[in-house]
Amino acid sequence: MSNTFPFGNDLNQAESWLGHMNAKSLNWRVYYDGGLSLICGYHSFIFLGLDSLTIGIANLLAEIPSL
Repeated sequence: MSNTFPFGNDLNQAESWLGHMNAKSLNWRVYYDGGLSLICGYHSFIFLGLDSLTIGIANLLAEIPSL
């Protein structure tokens, strides 16, 4: 597999690999979305693969410990 876009994939058949989870991407953007506070609330990290047109979301839920 090549280390440059399109990473060994056939551009004539882009629909077979573009946007799929196994598509490789070297350029990423990461966005943050959160609510309430740093201690209690939700936190989402949104990963955008620019070369492969993929998206990944990681959600974290924080709660104050209680007895």
